[in-house]
Amino acid sequence: MSLDPQSFVRQHREEILALLREMIACDSVTGKEGPMAELCARWLREHGIEATLQPCKDRHNAIGVVGKGERALVISGHLDTVPYNVGDWRFGPHNPTEHEGKLYGLGSSDLKASIVGAYFASL
Repeated sequence: MSLDPQSFVRQHREEILALLREMIACDSVTGKEGPMAELCARWLREHGIEATLQPCKDRHNAIGVVGKGERALVISGHLDTVPYNVGDWRFGPHNPTEHEGKLYGLGSSDLKASIVGAYFASL
């Protein structure tokens, strides 16, 4: 019997946050996604998911495949973040910081948290 989603998140909370912190700390401003793609592929492989890196227009994609068969579900997200203004950051764009129950950092809500959610949903 599998856990309900809330129980799953509670059980894996620290691992989920650790991956999100690692992604936030990874500078993936548009055009510099290579290290983020490598991080994604590494994490997927470490969790038993087939993963490949695919170059595309001088940039990088990480592709993970779960399961076998004719039917497929594609969960797609971008790895890059927008350029940032240094002076506009209270905690620093690549310094993941928890404050008042929220995790701050560049990409924490667009789209790195969504990628983390998709990765854990695939386990």
